[in-house]
Amino acid sequence: MAYVQSEMVNQWLVVGFRSERLTDPLTVQTIGQELSPLISDLPAKGQLVINFDGVESVSSQVIGLLIGLREQIGRKKGKLVLCKLSKQVLNLMRVTKLDRQFTFTDDLTTLIGTQPTAGGRIQSLIPSSREVQWVN
Repeated sequence: MAYVQSEMVNQWLVVGFRSERLTDPLTVQTIGQELSPLISDLPAKGQLVINFDGVESVSSQVIGLLIGLREQIGRKKGKLVLCKLSKQVLNLMRVTKLDRQFTFTDDLTTLIGTQPTAGGRIQSLIPSSREVQWVN
């Protein structure tokens, strides 16, 4: 089963997840394996947004995965944005002080510069626009 959905939209690679809980070690390992070729294929200065909409909890393994992705994107001089984190996940980022290392938004539509298309695959990754809670 694929756990990652992805779509290129206006120069952004938009990635979302098909699971509410990213806590099972095997699931997280599979997510890492699914993300690896997507990140490798990103061009220099590539832009990646990871949409956590619908994800309620993550394990420390996911945090490690995010740190690794940030480093990979940084080597490409790209941009990584985390989107629509649940309160629990956002609190975890704050407690670990990783909120200082990442950029966050709650408004995916504004970030990527487009509205969802009717019937498009990306629509499942871009729910209705909500007010931005905070951007680092």
